[in-house]
Amino acid sequence: MRAVLRKALGQAEREDLVARNVAALSMPPRLNTGEGRTLTVDQSHRLLDEVAEQRNISRPERSGPSTG
Repeated sequence: MRAVLRKALGQAEREDLVARNVAALSMPPRLNTGEGRTLTVDQSHRLLDEVAEQRNISRPERSGPSTG
């Protein structure tokens, strides 16, 4: 939202429709960059099994961890 407003006001400023782009003076919102969470292998298998059941499809056989 802020980016669109800043761009629009920047164009209006270049065309002398506004005296100043006040959106350029504002601070951007702070993003919460907390650590993300990941699923374990077992959790991902359970999730895929559940989705497969809900979609009524079958999943390929599970294989062990890949060795590269």
